[in-house]
Parts: sequence; C-alpha cells; structure tokens
Amino acid sequence: MKKGVLITIIVIIIIGIAYFGIEMFGFAKGVKEDAKKENLNAELNAQTQFSGYPTSDKVEFNIKAGKEYYAGKPIEIKLIWKNESDKNEKIMIRDYWDHPIGTGASITDLNNVKLTSQISSHILSSQLFSPDDLKEYEIELKPNETKEYSVDLLKIPILKQTESNPKSTLPKGKYKIQVFYYSKMSKEIEIEIK
Repeated sequence: MKKGVLITIIVIIIIGIAYFGIEMFGFAKGVKEDAKKENLNAELNAQTQFSGYPTSDKVEFNIKAGKEYYAGKPIEIKLIWKNESDKNEKIMIRDYWDHPIGTGASITDLNNVKLTSQISSHILSSQLFSPDDLKEYEIELKPNETKEYSVDLLKIPILKQTESNPKSTLPKGKYKIQVFYYSKMSKEIEIEIK
C-alpha cells in the first residue's frame, strides 16, 4: 500500500514538472515573440513619425558607443552613415535642441522593459521641416564614404519617470539601445552605466 502511494506521488510530481516545463517553454516563446513584435512596432513607429525626409536605401545607418558610462554623466554615442552605393548619396544632419532632427532612440533594460515614453524629445519639430527646408543641411557622401556625428543619447528620447527614477535619467545598470534616423534603424547594442 505504501509503495503504491509513493509511486502515485512520484508520478504526480513528474507530471507537474513536465507541465511546468511546457508552460515555461510557452512563456519564453511568448516573451521572444513579444520582443520581435515590439522591434517591428518601433520600426513602424519611427517610419510613421519621421517620414519627412527621404533617405536612400543605399546609405547604411548605425551607431557606435562605449561599453560603459557613469550615472549622471552624458552618454555620448556616434551616429554613423555609410554610403554603400557606387554613386554619391545625400544625408541630412540638422541639429535642433541638442540632437539632429529625425532621430529617435529606444532604450530597454536587459529584461526588455522599455524605459522611453517617447522615442524622440522633438518628434513634432522633426515633422515641421519639409525636405526643401533642409536642403542647406544636406551632406553628400561619396561611394563608401562614412560620416560620424556625436550626440548625447539622453538628449534624444523622453525617458519614463518612475518612483525609482523621478529625474528621468538612466540609473546604474545594463541597457540595450537602438537609434532611428527617419525610417532607418541602427542595430541594437548594449551599454553599461556604473
């Protein structure tokens, strides 16, 4: 009798563990799918909000950052444009309120919690200018030419204010950042704030 009860308990435990494993697999899969959807939504959001300036699909846009920064200090990153074409291509850099118009940034912690309430602190001003208004700010890139431009990451988005972060800064920790230039998205990179 005791042997039968023990076997029943072991079977119930094994079934419980298997069920929990299946549930966790489904949860992890759902989190991964949610992250993919959020990336797609961020890309569509950037394309919708920063549609005012034509950008060539032959110009690659990316960012470069240091691996660590210090809390309360600027987070200087480089915006990088590279002409992948065999002919000259144009980009536009127009500073407005401490960073180029048409730029936005997404910042998440390593648990994929979004820390930005708006991807750009001047979405509306990015839409105020037509391509004709920006002609004087165009920069011509020769084939394979690269242009770098330094900017403080914290000047681009509007960060969420929370109880633990009332000043809308980035506290110590590791973060994933991605920057948008009109309809172009940089690769996502990781930074650390000490």
